[in-house]
Amino acid sequence: MEELGLKVRPVRRVWKHEFPDKPLTLWGWIAEAENGTEMQIDPKEVAEVFWMNAEEGSSHPDGMLTNGDFLACLVQAR
Repeated sequence: MEELGLKVRPVRRVWKHEFPDKPLTLWGWIAEAENGTEMQIDPKEVAEVFWMNAEEGSSHPDGMLTNGDFLACLVQAR
């Protein structure tokens, strides 16, 4: 909601990553947009938006190292 202005309903958690060297946990979910909501990207929160397939997202140079694992789980869950 904060970055994309999109209201969603969580459907199922598909991924979790806990960093061994810091108190940070990332979660990956399948979610559905609530009826009648559209993305309204907040330019104060988001500098650029890219639409990519899983392969592109896994290898993008600006991506997080965990993207490959997350996207593989997301693709498998779909």
